[in-house]
Amino acid sequence: MPTGAKSHSNRPVLKASRLLEHLLGRSSDDAGRLRHSVETAEEAGLVFAFRARCLAILVVAVSIVLVVPWARSPYYLTFMAGFFLSGYAPFRLRRHRHAELIKLTFVVLDVALITATVLNFPSGGVSINWPMQTRLTNQNFLFMLLLLGEAALTYSPRRVLWTGAWIVIIWSIAFLILYGLPDSKGVADIALQNTDNDLLTIFLSPTYVSLPQWVTQILATSFLTALLAIAVYRSRMHLLAQVQARC
Repeated sequence: MPTGAKSHSNRPVLKASRLLEHLLGRSSDDAGRLRHSVETAEEAGLVFAFRARCLAILVVAVSIVLVVPWARSPYYLTFMAGFFLSGYAPFRLRRHRHAELIKLTFVVLDVALITATVLNFPSGGVSINWPMQTRLTNQNFLFMLLLLGEAALTYSPRRVLWTGAWIVIIWSIAFLILYGLPDSKGVADIALQNTDNDLLTIFLSPTYVSLPQWVTQILATSFLTALLAIAVYRSRMHLLAQVQARC
């Protein structure tokens, strides 16, 4: 290869290296150690998060076997198996060259799986024969927030923000699908009521879908996402400061 072509191909690398040195105020060796420290912390966090996921899956699976009738437990245990696999894949491929893209893709799958489990999409007749809207009256949405905790363990603010964003998107789509069912009762039905008793009847209806509940869930998820992302970012900066102090 001609010398001129070779130096031209190396020019972007040299520029990027000099830029990194300028931003960090360190040599290229020190910058490499900083990157390695952060990458090591992220990988250790991913391993710990996967172990925590396995423990949580085991606890939930045992509770399903003990609490849920045998006719319905295989349905939920199947979701538990899928949730394990969706965590094992990015864990197994954590050193792949496209590991970050793989992790972010499986985050979306995690959120979709939990949403389907909570709302029984599709239930296949194994759930109690109540209107679909009653799925929204329980507290199972809190399982979504566990994904934010797992994301925080990975030491990646980007993954925290990505997880929170997809929780908001997928849960909102599922919620609004139920709100749009022909027999669902919502804000329009409340506005038509003239007495307190009529209003209470709407609130206690099994097909009532509460928009204020959805807004509260979305706001709480957004605030928690922002707080965790800031906390993880500060932790990364603290780690970088410690590594820089040792260089």
